[in-house]
Amino acid sequence: MYTLMGLMSSKYSLAVKLGPSLGISARNWAKIMFMNGIISVKKFPRAAFTQFISIIGAPFRLYEKLKFNSYINKIKLIKH
Repeated sequence: MYTLMGLMSSKYSLAVKLGPSLGISARNWAKIMFMNGIISVKKFPRAAFTQFISIIGAPFRLYEKLKFNSYINKIKLIKH
């Protein structure tokens, strides 16, 4: 069993890389978590940080959707 100090002293447990999961929406993050199952204790801080960032980003995504969705829907793509 891992202790809290052992978990936090791991060299890579709190290392955050700016990967594709950092800006993921809470809905997509929940789908990934459901599909993959249980997170190992060693990787839990990264998963918690990703979840935290996805929750923080939700109001910004909603604002952008409300502000720009009408502009995006007006654009017509033409295939050449």
